[in-house]
Amino acid sequence: MKRIVASALLFFASLSSAFADPYWQPHWNGVDGKLTANAQVLGAGSAMVMGDSLTEGFWWNQFNGCYVTNAGYGGISAKELSERVHIPLNTLLPGSVILMIGTNSANNSLTPTERAMFSTHHLSIVDAIIAKGAMPILVSIPPIGKDNTLFSQSVINDFNTHILANATSRGLQFINLNFVLMDLNPSSPTYGYALPGYTVADHLHLAQPAYIAMYYAYQAAHLVMKNLSGHC
Repeated sequence: MKRIVASALLFFASLSSAFADPYWQPHWNGVDGKLTANAQVLGAGSAMVMGDSLTEGFWWNQFNGCYVTNAGYGGISAKELSERVHIPLNTLLPGSVILMIGTNSANNSLTPTERAMFSTHHLSIVDAIIAKGAMPILVSIPPIGKDNTLFSQSVINDFNTHILANATSRGLQFINLNFVLMDLNPSSPTYGYALPGYTVADHLHLAQPAYIAMYYAYQAAHLVMKNLSGHC
């Protein structure tokens, strides 16, 4: 029975990945609508956090004296975000973008060929942000819980080396959130995965302690950028 349930979960996860665009499109349209409303109030030049559902759950809307808009699109992969990143950028014209994307690209249902394109898709997002005149701050993908079987921590670790390389190639700040939220105690049963209590029941999405740590990391990196550039 457990094998049947596990197989069913993997099957539906594969469907979600293969048909992510039509499945998630109504939700992404709703995020776009929220950003349009934000733009009408804030105008151009605010800070932005951008990514998937892990970003969407980030609930702070200001730091360092700047308003923060949330362009978190639940269910989105790096490839899909690269195809629609122009929407939040054109809508908000942000001064800076804190980008964390890639968890959905580490789904076990994806092929090695699809995963091999991650760095290319990620860098295209970064370059789109730069071309729009905003300053990107790149963030590693956070760790998953040890009991998560639908995503791969080893793939996430590999993706994070590419994110760091992209940051280095473009001379950008890099926030190693994977390191911040990971259990680094070799004697711990969760060594190499998210710290206990840092993910919720699905062992993927972040719990409150993880978001608090994320906030302080984001705030510190953004402050460095703001002091250097003079804008949000």
